Amino acid sequence: MSTLQQRRRTAPGTLDTRVIIAAGLRLARGADAPALRIRDLGRALGVDPSAVYRHFRNKDELQRALLDELLREVIDSTTIVPEEDWKGALREQARIVLRVFGTYPMIGALAATLLTRGPAEVDITELHLRGFRAAGLEGDILIQHFGAYESLLYSMAAAIAAVRSSNREAEPEDILWFDRTLDVTPQSHPLTAEYRVPILTFGYHSLCLSSVDLILDSAERGRRRLSSGTLGRSRPSGHTWASKCPHQDLNPGPTD
Repeated sequence: MSTLQQRRRTAPGTLDTRVIIAAGLRLARGADAPALRIRDLGRALGVDPSAVYRHFRNKDELQRALLDELLREVIDSTTIVPEEDWKGALREQARIVLRVFGTYPMIGALAATLLTRGPAEVDITELHLRGFRAAGLEGDILIQHFGAYESLLYSMAAAIAAVRSSNREAEPEDILWFDRTLDVTPQSHPLTAEYRVPILTFGYHSLCLSSVDLILDSAERGRRRLSSGTLGRSRPSGHTWASKCPHQDLNPGPTD
């Protein structure tokens, strides 16, 4: 039984944030889940919708909490310790994120742009950083690989979730990366014509995992360069990645 399922079966005595989040995830589960509305949530809880606003200031805050709960599920589902198998751990994380976001596509689709500012977001950041530190990276090269990994993973998992929420028949593994025709000729676009078939049959799911592997292979090469002294051991500057990654604000403090 998953952590989310365990939490949902807890019989609450009063309405609180935990109960609201559990009900919100029940409503958001599956490709056929409608857009989350506070009045539907209130109905599911058997309370007036205004009661939800006593615990969450607005819908945006509720969505952040729901997304943070998905990240908590990812962490709780992790079985591989980064310090024992860093590549295996980061690959496992990618597969779990794809699965969890695909299970709750309406919430997972928010991950490309929404910061949760919650504890799970910070915890999963630490977990991924541990993976790249265990790979032997440090300084700027660690941050660059970490940023590439998280940006790729969250954006592609969110894209798959968004497609699934709009196409209820699609399974995550079957969603095509390039879901339109390519009307080209060898004369007009020689390379596109040459690679037309693999482009049109490349799935988002397999593309994400193969792209993660490219990042991990690059991290391994970076470790070898650090070990050989051909790459400087600079401290993280924080400006190259942090200015672009949507998850750069990792302060879980209060937001007004």
